[in-house]
Amino acid sequence: MSVATILASSDKRSSYPLQVIAFDIDALTLMTFQRGQQITATGKTEWRSSYTMVIKSVESFQTP
Repeated sequence: MSVATILASSDKRSSYPLQVIAFDIDALTLMTFQRGQQITATGKTEWRSSYTMVIKSVESFQTP
């Protein structure tokens, strides 16, 4: 399991901090990201004293 706080962005709202939780191979992928990289992930979002997303899969990532 891996947990990280990222700055999420959307076309419909301004950027906001989002805690992401990943398991298994997605946890390993999440741990390799560096500051400034952009990722696209899908998963279940919920409120746990902050916005939280449990990652189902990491679709892609880009290095700026």
